[in-house]
Amino acid sequence: MQRVTLKISVSLIAFTIGIVCAAVWFVHPLSLNQSSEGLPQNTVLVEETEEYAVYSAVINERYVKGDSAKLLVILNQTSFYGNQRERAIYGDDYVKRTTSEQRIRQMKESYPSVSEEILSDYDAKRMKSNKVGHNFNLLVEYKLINGDELENNKRLDRTIRLSKVGFNSEKTQAFVYVEFICFALCGEGNQLLLEKADGVWKIKQNFGGWRS
Repeated sequence: MQRVTLKISVSLIAFTIGIVCAAVWFVHPLSLNQSSEGLPQNTVLVEETEEYAVYSAVINERYVKGDSAKLLVILNQTSFYGNQRERAIYGDDYVKRTTSEQRIRQMKESYPSVSEEILSDYDAKRMKSNKVGHNFNLLVEYKLINGDELENNKRLDRTIRLSKVGFNSEKTQAFVYVEFICFALCGEGNQLLLEKADGVWKIKQNFGGWRS
């Protein structure tokens, strides 16, 4: 009787271990497909692809046509609320003294044709700077540099700084800030609304910004 009981106990233990192992195996592959921010990996890849498609569309349309022989320089970090220029515009404590709702409302007043959904996504992505990679599809050669290289070489021409891109959920509209610097004393910064039609991103509206 004791041997039968022992065999049943061993069988139950083995069965329980099998269930636990199966559960771990099932959950673990799912975790591998999650980004560091909790988003599915395929969602992150789709957004990154669309983001660089937006960047490339803006650069090709505004800064390459008719001048494709010249090299473009692109900063390897995105602009954000903490940048020197952003602090000069908004103040050092802008993020601390405002809520997301207040910032979105202010942007909505300046960019009324941009949906609150897009502005909310854009605002959330402006909290920190992000790396820019070699994923552009441009009609001209380009190279990436860091901020120190830009500061130490005022003679760099045709330099671009990009923000993260705010999207709607369908990835059919996008909002982005782009700076273009031509030597130390001239340049411009523009807030742009883009729309995707037939698989192609095009600038729909330029809200302007600054120019020198």
